[in-house]
Amino acid sequence: MGLLEWILYFSILTFVVFIAISIIYSFKALYPDIQARKPSLFFFGSIASQKIEDFKKGFATLSEKEILEEINDQVYINSTIAQAKMEKIRTSIANFSIGALSLLVSLLLIPWLK
Repeated sequence: MGLLEWILYFSILTFVVFIAISIIYSFKALYPDIQARKPSLFFFGSIASQKIEDFKKGFATLSEKEILEEINDQVYINSTIAQAKMEKIRTSIANFSIGALSLLVSLLLIPWLK
């Protein structure tokens, strides 16, 4: 087996590996992060786990300062989730690019193997 065949096989293997990694990170980015960081009257997961009467009572007892604190907490939590998703998307795109480049190398080598 010659050098061109080795390069072809390596580029095909590289394509498969990097595209697989890209797909994995894409699914990780799309998968919803709904884990409650702390109980909150502004997070749907915490709200849904309560009876409606308990939710109404809890919300009615919040002061304006507590409401702003709850909103600030949710904004921070949502921001950390969004940042993690963006990092996964960035990793997915980088791996996809390497995989696409490997596929291009493979396609360019095929005519030379005759």
